[in-house]
Amino acid sequence: MPIRDFAELTAQPRPSAEFEPYPTILVLATAGDRQRDWVRAGQALQRGAADGDLEGPGDDADQSTG
Repeated sequence: MPIRDFAELTAQPRPSAEFEPYPTILVLATAGDRQRDWVRAGQALQRGAADGDLEGPGDDADQSTG
């Protein structure tokens, strides 16, 4: 997955590494920008991270990579 590099231009290329070919990405959004929204988003993120830890890598039932 391409990721934007926010570093200033340098003469040295940035290091790279091999990662899993089909990563699972969690996207989190809120309807508002109030403290209540932030707390609920944090709770959802914590739940998503915990569920991901329990399932383990590559165990996503919703994955449709063919």
